Amino acid sequence: MPSTSCLFVVAAAGLVCAHAVPVQDVKNVAVPGVFSFNSNKNYFSTPPQSGVANPYAVGLDKTTYPEYTQMSLSDVKNAAFRSYFNSNGGLPDLGETMVGCCVFSLKDGYLVLDGTFIAAYSSTGARECLQTLPSPVLFGGTVQSGSPHSEEFFGKTLNESLVARFSTLPSFSPLSGCSASVTSWALYMSGAAPPPSPSPPSPPAPAGCDVNPSSRVDCGFDLSRDECLAKGCCYNDTDIRSFRCFEKDVCGAVDPAKRVDCGFDLPEDACLQRGCCYDTTVPFTYTCFNKPAPGPPSPPGPPSPPPPPPGPEAKFSVGLDKTTYPGKTKATLAQVQSATFSSFFNANRGLPDLGETMVGCCVFAVTEGYLTLSGTFLTAYTSTGVRECAQSLAAPVAFGGAVQPGQPYSSVFFGVDYNTTFTSRFSTNPSFSSLSGCEGNTASWAIYTEPAVHAADVVEI
Repeated sequence: MPSTSCLFVVAAAGLVCAHAVPVQDVKNVAVPGVFSFNSNKNYFSTPPQSGVANPYAVGLDKTTYPEYTQMSLSDVKNAAFRSYFNSNGGLPDLGETMVGCCVFSLKDGYLVLDGTFIAAYSSTGARECLQTLPSPVLFGGTVQSGSPHSEEFFGKTLNESLVARFSTLPSFSPLSGCSASVTSWALYMSGAAPPPSPSPPSPPAPAGCDVNPSSRVDCGFDLSRDECLAKGCCYNDTDIRSFRCFEKDVCGAVDPAKRVDCGFDLPEDACLQRGCCYDTTVPFTYTCFNKPAPGPPSPPGPPSPPPPPPGPEAKFSVGLDKTTYPGKTKATLAQVQSATFSSFFNANRGLPDLGETMVGCCVFAVTEGYLTLSGTFLTAYTSTGVRECAQSLAAPVAFGGAVQPGQPYSSVFFGVDYNTTFTSRFSTNPSFSSLSGCEGNTASWAIYTEPAVHAADVVEI
């Protein structure tokens, strides 16, 4: 049996053996916050004293460090953090030991990129989920099957465009193996960190755009900001679980002092049936009132060019996967990404279905696999935004995100107005077995086409 040596701490009762280790292993041993033993000198040395804290560091969540405060998402997105990270090849750690979930906590939640939780990596690109972390600590995606950055090392430098896409989720419980954990790593900053750059003041929301995210009505899913505003709609992308381009609240834009009566003391249902607005939150004014009159029509623009000569139109439909339909073939990912698909989908407010009954997983197969958007499986919705996971589908069939907690488009309806900018982001996953409730299933829906889309109409990605 090898002999051991004790690392002692000073306690009220005298010297106490804090940690027994084999003699041959006693070199550069550290007890965080107590002292370290240096194998090259025959004495114990104390750790760095307060006042020499690094600008940024990794420590334990829910822990108080005198020189540090926990970072926020805006602190991580600040150029000073990125500059320090890149100059030092990562972040130092505070020498803690942790048994829990290997993700990073901020004041705002847990750090993610496109729905993938961010975990610790070493400078060699190896994922680190150990009780202690080797410095410097770098970033990458945790193990998250079906997520766009699962087990992806982000490199030794962080660029601005990558960090700008960082966001947070309020809980890591959806992460496999973490459901019972309460502890994680956290990012901290000290007084030595430069102050954040002041952000320009946000412009006030246009009239009628202060709409609760849960009440937003889609005005063009995934339109750019300029395209959305040009359409006369509101744009706000701060809540990834709601429409970023949405209809204005025309009723909320009416000055309470200028409301015009639409039926004094009518109940809400009767008022709305008249096509009027109903609001009881402002006293001493009409509760049922007229919507604002439309503005003058815009001057006519130049005439549109004549349409191109008609060609063979591709038709798309939803049927059972692994099934043969005369005259139809299963669509490819490139066909679903094409302008022809978007045009057909928009004209019909969705896809017709082939009247089948299915007991299986409510996802869509194409030739290459099962359709996803940023790691979220696509599932069936009605054209009014109700998720459909029934044995038979109500036509027209629209798309949205499956129920996948932690994924960026979980339970999000995609609307019925697509363009190739949006559909080009579709990708595939070879299996749906990671989707909760689909384990052991082999059946699913599939997208079919007839005739085939011409190669010239396929979007190049």
